Amino acid sequence: MKRLMSLLLAVCTCLFIGIMLTACNEESDHEHSWSEWNTVKNASCIQEGTLERSCSCGEKETQAIPMSDHTAVTDASASATCEVTGLTEGSHCSVCNKIIVAQTVIDALGHNNNGIVAHKDATCEMAGVVGGTYCDRCEAGKAEAEAPIAAPGHNSNGVVAYKKATCTEDGVVGGTYCDRCEAGKAEAEASITAPGHTGVVDQAGLLPTCTTTGLTESKHCLVCDEILSTQTTIDALGHNNNGVVAHKKATCTEDGVVGGTYCDRCEAGKAEAEAPIAAPGHFESPLKGKSPTCTKDGLTDGTFCMRCQKVVVEQKVIESPGHSVVVINAVPPTCIEVGSTEGSYCSTCGEVLVEPAYVPVGDHTPIEVGAKQPTCTEKGFSAGVICSYCKYAIEGAEPVEALGHDYVNLVCTRCQDELEPTEGLIFKSNGDGTCYVSGAGTLDSPYLVIPSISPSGDTVVAIGQYAFEWLPDLKMVVIPDSVKEIRYNAFTGCNNLTSVTIPNSVTKIDVEAFSSCSSLKSVFIPASVTFIGENVFDYCNSLESIIIDENNTAYFSLDGVLYSKEPNYYGGYVVAVPQKIQGHVTLWNGLTFIEYSMFSSCAGLTGVTIPSTVTSIEADAFANCTGLTSVIIPNSVTIIYDYAFVGCTSLKNIIIPNSVREIGYSVFGGCTSLESITLPFIGGGATSHEKSLFGYIFGSYEDEDSIKIQQMDISYTKYKYYIPKSLKSVTITGGNVYFGAFSGCSGLTSITLPQSATSIQDFAFSGCVGLTTIVIPSGVTKIGNSAFSGCSGLESVALPDGVTKIEEYAFDWCTNLSSIVIPSSVRNIGVAAFRQCSALTDIYFTGSEEEWATITIDSYNTALTSATVHFNYVPQYATAALDLGAGVYTQQKKFAQ
Repeated sequence: MKRLMSLLLAVCTCLFIGIMLTACNEESDHEHSWSEWNTVKNASCIQEGTLERSCSCGEKETQAIPMSDHTAVTDASASATCEVTGLTEGSHCSVCNKIIVAQTVIDALGHNNNGIVAHKDATCEMAGVVGGTYCDRCEAGKAEAEAPIAAPGHNSNGVVAYKKATCTEDGVVGGTYCDRCEAGKAEAEASITAPGHTGVVDQAGLLPTCTTTGLTESKHCLVCDEILSTQTTIDALGHNNNGVVAHKKATCTEDGVVGGTYCDRCEAGKAEAEAPIAAPGHFESPLKGKSPTCTKDGLTDGTFCMRCQKVVVEQKVIESPGHSVVVINAVPPTCIEVGSTEGSYCSTCGEVLVEPAYVPVGDHTPIEVGAKQPTCTEKGFSAGVICSYCKYAIEGAEPVEALGHDYVNLVCTRCQDELEPTEGLIFKSNGDGTCYVSGAGTLDSPYLVIPSISPSGDTVVAIGQYAFEWLPDLKMVVIPDSVKEIRYNAFTGCNNLTSVTIPNSVTKIDVEAFSSCSSLKSVFIPASVTFIGENVFDYCNSLESIIIDENNTAYFSLDGVLYSKEPNYYGGYVVAVPQKIQGHVTLWNGLTFIEYSMFSSCAGLTGVTIPSTVTSIEADAFANCTGLTSVIIPNSVTIIYDYAFVGCTSLKNIIIPNSVREIGYSVFGGCTSLESITLPFIGGGATSHEKSLFGYIFGSYEDEDSIKIQQMDISYTKYKYYIPKSLKSVTITGGNVYFGAFSGCSGLTSITLPQSATSIQDFAFSGCVGLTTIVIPSGVTKIGNSAFSGCSGLESVALPDGVTKIEEYAFDWCTNLSSIVIPSSVRNIGVAAFRQCSALTDIYFTGSEEEWATITIDSYNTALTSATVHFNYVPQYATAALDLGAGVYTQQKKFAQ
């Protein structure tokens, strides 16, 4: 049965296969049975799609789907204001990023001066109003127009408007005058003579020769920037120099001939070639004589001719006088000094005639001594053997230092010496039964115990000003509980003072009371103290802690810093910072500024948390904090003064927030570990002169771990700065790129510029040899003269659309520059802008070949003519935001492959 079923199944299978083969082989006689069309690949705006269907016989058929239209995405517009440009609405394809409608810049509207505030003259007794126009869109200038005119006290109501003179037009002095008697009117109406143009040479002229072309001189006015003349080419003269006059050299006694070639068409240069060379006569040069020595003859002075080498005045011999002998007596040796034999020398020339021989030291004379124990005041020594002559310790007999007193409650624990109130001090009476200590008197002990009652019976209530200043031997001070006041400079300069006890009776510690006590390690401030003057603990270089009684109502301590609960006369709260403060410090959330030299030379300080209440960091605030590794500056800070972080040699990275409006001179000088820095602008914050240079914030702090650079500002004044060798990365979040901003910064490898930049001014990056690439912000319209000259490491640059001119020498000597994007907006490429760019192979031009042909390329820019130009290039940019609190963006270039 099973075999029968298997056979039947095989027969059915063969029949089915035969039927299918027959159906397919008879295709010409039967129609296909097609399925529905299926989408295999969707069409897009850059490629066709594909449809597919199949027959039951297994055959398939395909059909193309036409490309779709672009998927437009709107690029939002931005309205222009009086001072800020706007953007028209545009669009791009969300699939292929092709720009469909390009955005264009809407010029800033400018102030319209449509608003009017009527002018009201001031009288002698009544104030007036300035008056004038203002912008009725943003009200710019309205406050000035509405400003009151104070009553002047006289009737000078007449006004002659001041008019500044230009180079070509006269001005007017301007001013007020009396409208009754017109006194001063003639002076106010006096003219200011137009000074005329002040011409400055931009490109020096070059005279042509027979074989090379020349250039005319180009000038502009230094005052008004008017172009006075442009540089043009002068054709070569073309003379042939075929004429020859043989040169004849003149001798001392015979004339010669200049000789040389000249043009045989115009005989230019012939007169010079045939000019005689007059015989100059002998050119006498002195033959310096020499004085005789003890062993050698001398010579008199003479002369000889430098040209013909003949002697003119012969030198004569001066005979030697011989040695002047002085005898050196013999010296016998001792056990501590060598001796010597007799010798001699010449007193004239100093030559040793007979060398004295050294005689070795003799032996010590030994004697045994017993040990001597040290006391509190006297040194001791161990048992041993010494020399009876020189007291040299032959064996043992090692010195032992005096132990010194160990006073507890005024009694020494070793010798039981009891400290009595110091005698011989100077007291001054207050006339009311009280007095104060005014001087050390006959004090000769390192221990000072101030009595509570003076020898005359007055109660001691104060330690006077300068009472114990600069006592170098003073080690310990005990102040009685009758004292209420420690006056200014009372203990200044006691640099061996290690211990001071301030009783709970003291209410006032005045200015610099303990300044320059360099051995003082710890101080306890009792609850009774309600006033501590300025600089009380300045230059206490060993001070580790200032302990304050928790019940003190006037002062408190936080992370080792001593604060006042009430501000001093200039608004500060910090009283003192221990010089030996350690680790990370969190400042009190009530400070408004980091005071001058607050943490100066605190080498143990590693980090600081600055509260958001702080608005300024004063000069030298963290100077020479060599252990400082991190500082976070809050957005509340608006100014950082000179030398604030100078000498912070462990600081590696720092971010200056956008709230900062000014950075002082040499703020980061000597920060020799600094690797990266983020700044809200370049340099110190000014828009011109020295403060706009990057080196300004590093100053001239010379260090072997820094690179010496020279920068030049817009007035062509040169400055010397030292930039840390470790600094490689700089990020600028705002401002513009001014004249010479980064010039000479050869160690920098990465510079990120702000989107706000509108121009790269002259010499901005010249000599930045470490820079390999740089992203130029989209708002830039000008690349200045020599802006990137000498950037020999620069490999690629993308100029944004909107740049209209590449100034002279802009990329001169960028020897590794291989590719550049040039937008079609460029109309002018200056002389030698790409001179010596020998590696340039590819130029990506966003315009057409016809537009490229309209750009003048001079003979010094051969790199542009030898490179391959890719026309109609469409740049693509990826935009990435920098998290710097100001919405700053940079563009990363991606060349087409």
